[in-house]
Amino acid sequence: EDIFLILKEENGNRKFYMGINYKGREWLYMSSVEFIGDDKLFIDFFDYKTFNPIWKDNTTLNMKVEEKILFPLDEKHLEVLEKIIKQKNVKVVLRSDYDDRLHMRTLGENESIRMQEIFELHKKLKEEKERTEDGN
Repeated sequence: EDIFLILKEENGNRKFYMGINYKGREWLYMSSVEFIGDDKLFIDFFDYKTFNPIWKDNTTLNMKVEEKILFPLDEKHLEVLEKIIKQKNVKVVLRSDYDDRLHMRTLGENESIRMQEIFELHKKLKEEKERTEDGN
């Protein structure tokens, strides 16, 4: 399983996304992700009324299943996400949309490093855009 950030340019605007690739023995039908460290961040990314994920795919593998989802990150999540990805031993909880099933694990060091790098790039590009718009 993998958790990652993507920074994408669309029509002159930068969009920030989080992707999750879950593999397991049974379907989870992911509905949310929770990061638990010194701070806590809960993202309900599958609210049927207000949000459709950019990309969602379910695949049956040899004796396993794989679920993938990509969803936009709201500005309100970014401050806490930045703190969390800098911490060690962050727990990740993926919750099911249909029942009380969940999948819990620790965020990997390589995942955290990659997420920090993309997050820092996002901040740098945002600051440059703000300076350009301000004329500095």
